[in-house]
Order: sequence, then structure tokens, then C-alpha cells
Amino acid sequence: SIIIPVYNKQNFILRILRSIQNQSLKDLEIIFTDDNSKDNSIDVIEKYQNEDPRIKLIKHNKNIGTLINRNEGARNSKGEYLLFIDSDDLLLKDILNKTYLIATENKLDILQFRAYWGPEKYLDDYYKYDDYGFRHKTSIITQPELSKLMYYEYEHENKTLQTEYNLWGKLIKKQVYMEVLKNISDYYLNQHMSLHEDGLIIFILFKVAKRYLFIEEFGMFYVRNDNSSLANLRKDENIDKTVWDSFLYLKFMFEYTGDNFYEKNMAVYQFKFILSQF
Repeated sequence: SIIIPVYNKQNFILRILRSIQNQSLKDLEIIFTDDNSKDNSIDVIEKYQNEDPRIKLIKHNKNIGTLINRNEGARNSKGEYLLFIDSDDLLLKDILNKTYLIATENKLDILQFRAYWGPEKYLDDYYKYDDYGFRHKTSIITQPELSKLMYYEYEHENKTLQTEYNLWGKLIKKQVYMEVLKNISDYYLNQHMSLHEDGLIIFILFKVAKRYLFIEEFGMFYVRNDNSSLANLRKDENIDKTVWDSFLYLKFMFEYTGDNFYEKNMAVYQFKFILSQF
């Protein structure tokens, strides 16, 4: 199940949709969760919904934020695995078939692949970009080592590093994702969050999951868009929302980290990181 939150993205919907439809893996569903868009996003989705029965549309009559949108998409999905992707990004050729085969053959809870990233104007030349994020060892990781991928304990670039705090770029077993939601209080799950919302899920996900694999395959292009929800949150006029989302994330981190030294140290690191962004 591919879950795509949408807010005012009418000009990007066809691009992400075609990158999914062109995959060799056809046994999938495409779930758009619209966050009360003010443009014609819903009309565009409904148009293509008539052409492709795999497309589902979840509509909201008020803006509820990325966190709730993604989780509603997950709850309404039927796939064995979930893949979250933003509406202005795109998948690269055949990545779904490759990752699904590896995930099922190895009974993985999480499979992470590499991603290109850059501005949209260079989209046609994305192969010249460096990959996004960290590199990991390419053997299956289990607990308790798996939960330690979240810790900031590396000292140099040659050491195996922690995972990124994002949901995209990861094939996640739905059963495991739903277990994650059971481990997070409704107070947080019902928050209107569009910043740091990945961190809430990922932190618990890497505690709940039992089998993880990182592969060297490039699977998507992450578009750095000046008009994205994240970019808008960083504008001065939206500082109140940015501060609130950051506060919720830090509050969550301190409540959900245990007495383990590494966990507490990571929470402190997150606090310092967010302060540095301001």
C-alpha cells in the first residue's frame, strides 16, 4: 500500500501517480489522503481514480496535519507492506518489485533503500546527485542492535550510523506499523503535526520491529521544494506552529525514552538539534 498525503499539490499528483503505475509490481493500492486542499487536488485524484481502481481517496473537511493523514492511510490500507511517500516526490523504476521480493523472502519488518534528493528544477538530472542520508551495513539487523540505530553515538564517517528520522524510503510491514500506533498515546496521535511527525513513529518503530535491512538500491527522488509544507513551516509567519510541533516532539522524546543512557542522550541531542534550527 502506497500512502500519499496531499495538501494543495494538484500540479504534482500525476507525476507521483505515473511513477507508481509504471512499476513492474502491479498488485498494490495507491492511497491519497487529502488534508482539505484548497486547490483542485481532489478533482485531479478523482479523475485518475476513474481510470485506475487501485486508487483510493480519503478526504477531510478540515486540515488535520501530516501525522493524522498518514496514520489514517495506514489504518485504511490492505497491503502487507506500507510505503509512505510525499506527493511531490517520485519512485524510481522497478523499486517496488525489488524491495517487496527482498522483504518477503527475508521476512523483514523494515527495508530501507537509498534516495536521491535535490531541487525540482534538476529532476531530469537526479542521477548526478549524491544519495540522501546515511549508509549502513547491508546485513539483516535484529534486536537489540536494531533499536540502537536511533542513537547518535557515531564518531566518524567510517562507523555504522543511525537511521534517518523519516518514514519515506522504507518499506514497513503493516502489522508492525499498527503495533507502533498501539504503543503511542492518543494525545500524540491526534495532534495536528506537520513537522517532526516522523520522529514519533520512527522512534517506536525501531523498538517494535524485529528484522531490518538496508540495501544499496536507489529507489526514489526526494524533491526539495521551496513551497513544501516543511519549507512553509520554517517561514517567520509560521513560527508559532513550528515551535509547537517541535515542543510536542521533544515532549514525546522525553516521555518515551527509558532509563537507558543512550536513549536519554539521544533525547538531549534532539533537543539541541532543534534549538540550533531556531
